[in-house]
Parts: sequence; C-alpha cells; structure tokens
Amino acid sequence: MKIRMGKLTDCFLSSYTKDGYKSFFADEAKGMRQVILLKGASMQIRSKLYKALAQIKAEEGSDVELLHQAQNANFLEGIILKKEAILLVDYAPEREGEKSSVFDLMGYLDQESYGVYEAKIKDLEEQIRVNLELLQENGSSLCHSLGQKCVMDEKEQQKILHEMADEYFFSQKTQPHVRFAQGLDLKGRVNFYQEILKDITTKQYLAGDNWADKSAVLEKLAQEAAKAGYYTTIYYDSWDGERAELLVVAEKKLALAAERLTADFSACRWSFKDPSGYRGEYSLDLKKLLDGVNRLQIVLEEIYNDVLAEEYLSKAKENLTDLLKGYAEEAEEEK
Repeated sequence: MKIRMGKLTDCFLSSYTKDGYKSFFADEAKGMRQVILLKGASMQIRSKLYKALAQIKAEEGSDVELLHQAQNANFLEGIILKKEAILLVDYAPEREGEKSSVFDLMGYLDQESYGVYEAKIKDLEEQIRVNLELLQENGSSLCHSLGQKCVMDEKEQQKILHEMADEYFFSQKTQPHVRFAQGLDLKGRVNFYQEILKDITTKQYLAGDNWADKSAVLEKLAQEAAKAGYYTTIYYDSWDGERAELLVVAEKKLALAAERLTADFSACRWSFKDPSGYRGEYSLDLKKLLDGVNRLQIVLEEIYNDVLAEEYLSKAKENLTDLLKGYAEEAEEEK
C-alpha cells in the first residue's frame, strides 16, 4: 500500500461570472518557474492524466492543487505543484509565453486510426468550442445582476482594515493567490468549501450586508497577509468575479469570509453595514448548454478511446512524469 505524503487540494482557476468567463491563469503563471501546456486528445483523457500525475506527485511528497474545469467540476483542466512552482494546464494559444512549453498528445495517437476519424473529431471539437463560447458570452444574461453596494467612508474602511491586519498579521513580503471555490457540474453549482476548510480552526465571517466593503477589506487583507510572509489564497464569488468571498491563511489555520459559509463560522467583531439594506440575489439556468457540451464530449471521448490505446496513454503519462521530475530537480537546484 502506498502512503500519500503530499497534500491534494481542489479549486477552480476559472469560472463563469455575471461579467462572463474569468480566469486567474495569467496571475498564477507569473509566479511559476515552469508552465507546461497539455495539448490534444479529449478533455476526459487530459483529466485522467492530471489525476494520475497528481497522485504520483502526492505519493512522492509534493503538495498538489487540482484545478477543476469551470464547465464541469468532475474533470480537471490542470494541476499545480506548489513547492516546485510548476503549472501543468490545458493548452490555449493565449497561454503560451517565455516560461511555457507544449506537451502534445497528438504524438501518442494511433495515426492510422486517427486518420479515419479526423474529420469527425475536428467537427466535434468545433461544436464544443462554439458551445463553450456561447456559455462564456451569455454568463451575464443567465444570472440576475448583483447590483452595486453603498461603500462606507474611506477612513472608516481603512481603520477596520488596519485593525484586522494588526490582529492577524505582521510585516514581511510574499504574494497572495487567487482562486474560485465554486463552479459547475452537469447538475448545477458545486463548491469545495468543505475540502478547503478541512484543516482550518479559526473560521470567522464579516457581519453586515455591505458586500462592497467586505470584499474590499478581504482583498486588502490578503495583501497585508502576503506582506507578512504568509501563503494566502483569496477565493472569489463564481457568479461575480470582482467580489471576494473567502480569505484562507493555511499557516495560521485561519479563514475569513464575507458571509457565513458553514455552520461553524462565527461573526468577527467588525461590522459592515449597508445603509441601503440591499441584498443581491442570483440564479443561473445552464442545464441546456451544459447538456449540449456533455453530449458532444461523450461522443468525442468514445472516438479517442479508439485512437489513443492504453499503452500509448501510459507512455504519455511516463514521459510527463519524467518531465515534471526534471523541472522539479531544476527548481531544487535553484534554491
């Protein structure tokens, strides 16, 4: 029996918000030593590879973030090796850069079988691309506007911010990370709060209805925590990508939320009142779009099962494992 020494953490790097699709890829890539872009095959095959590699690296002692897909939380779009600062993620042209390299699964396909199905594969991939673009473009029209909140006096906001920073942190320097904790599966909205908060002992939420101030304070507090030298992650509302909803400082086993996320959250002593009394509400009906994408992906997966045999997939996994190992060793030598 293999013992997993490293930690696996679930999250979303991208989401569908009221302002359309939003991704934190560019923010995260800045802090990476290496970005590997996995290209080709189907979403399911790439997800299977990410999960297998995550287990391998966790068994070796690496802490791994599992990046779930925004349109279907059952599948991954990549993984992050946190200590090694390596990001392995789905390919997109706009993701290419100085730190990136491309690992193309086309080289592992049965070329003869692929030739038979090539036209059908390209047609399905184009239909999926169009449906996902439709999902991205219509995100704002598929949910009610959250509206704007009244913002308290700047001096009062700064006073609360500095009091909270003084209580929780001290002054050094690092960089906060940004994520989504919620996303979609084929039935609707899902979240990873239970997993994210599993090792957290201090869970507090900001009292009051003034979301604008609560969000602003969480964002600024994340900066203060980062300056203090803590590894911090700030999670945004998946329906409103501008609105912070949770700050986690794992080293201090501390979570601060904009509202009560679970029953064991207690109110902190700071209150953010909204004079207007406004409470934003949102709803989203994505089932038809998600069902359409899912049906196309199932057909595509069946075809790829014929053109990417298990032995070819095993070889791809072996080569990717070696590539990750090489980059990790380089990272260790740089220290």
